[in-house]
Amino acid sequence: MNNDYAAQAARHTRRVLELSSQYLRGHSEAACETLETLWAQTQTYSDNRCDAYAGVLAAHAHTLALWHVNEAYNPEKAISLASLAAERYTEYQQSDTVRAQSEDERRTLQLYLWQTQLICAYAHSMRDNMFDALEWLQKIPAERGGAVPLADVELLAPIPRPRQDVVCLGMNYRDHAEESARYSADAFTKDSAAAVYFSKRVSEAGKPGGVIPRHAGLTDRLDYEAELAVVLGKAARDVKAADAADYIFGYTVLNDVSARDLQTGHKQWYFGKSLDGFTPMGPVLVTADEIAYPPALEITSHVNGELRQKSNTALLITSIGQILEELTAGMTLLPGTIIATGTPAGVGMGFDPPRFLQSGDTVECTIEGIGTLRSTVI
Repeated sequence: MNNDYAAQAARHTRRVLELSSQYLRGHSEAACETLETLWAQTQTYSDNRCDAYAGVLAAHAHTLALWHVNEAYNPEKAISLASLAAERYTEYQQSDTVRAQSEDERRTLQLYLWQTQLICAYAHSMRDNMFDALEWLQKIPAERGGAVPLADVELLAPIPRPRQDVVCLGMNYRDHAEESARYSADAFTKDSAAAVYFSKRVSEAGKPGGVIPRHAGLTDRLDYEAELAVVLGKAARDVKAADAADYIFGYTVLNDVSARDLQTGHKQWYFGKSLDGFTPMGPVLVTADEIAYPPALEITSHVNGELRQKSNTALLITSIGQILEELTAGMTLLPGTIIATGTPAGVGMGFDPPRFLQSGDTVECTIEGIGTLRSTVI
């Protein structure tokens, strides 16, 4: 390599690292636009220099990948760049240059590698490729250190803003179907064994430890429903019940909050199920490999510490497999689709007299193996 070429490469390296630093410090769009124009040159230098230059290429790709997920919203480009960065960071770790560095410098490089893997996972989730996102997350070792205590963070719903309405099952536990019919035969009597499907609008899912708006003046009959929610990990069309497990990314707890007066006052349930704050979800999304299929999990709810619902998800009338087979026979369910599988007996309208929620009440919905979703009515 001649001296002029080496000097040019060194200047280019300094410029790339300076611009990358500018972006990381302040998310400078101008810095990333310049980095975009320099990308082809970085690749050329990387092809013609020693393995140590893999670190410069990785840093360049890393910064551009961050830009494409944060500002440019181009997940495909982000995946390509972050994958390349992860590959080159891994190569660079084996170089003589890195072996000669301090422990702190090597630790920083390892953190950069994990960050590119995290970018890949996030970009795949932007495209609703949930299984690919999980694969990238699993590349990051659990013992990486630097964990933040749960008490120091704020948990959001596992899917805070679902891209589509939640698909819901009505009266999918026999005892709940019976208590519903007792409350309002006109609204809840089933004329056949066919599953009852409805959808639930969610502008933003309620977070664990969050609130349920009382909506005073709009409803006087605020109710709770503890449910197992299924989240799909890939597009589903013409799925057979026997193959349903292959499409499930994971499970979470969902409280199908309902305004019973609005629900029964309309021929459709949509309005009474879809008010703001009516879909608390969490506390976590447990991946499907952690729960035996089909799920046979205890499900309970408590209001102000009093047990209200207690059942098992094995008692679903229409199983998860049957739900997927029936729905996908005529429609495509996209990755990220949330299916709320129904609630057992013990909801407020099932008591005589009914016991609806009031301001200040605390509702806890718990499913074995997933956790407790706690919400307070305000």
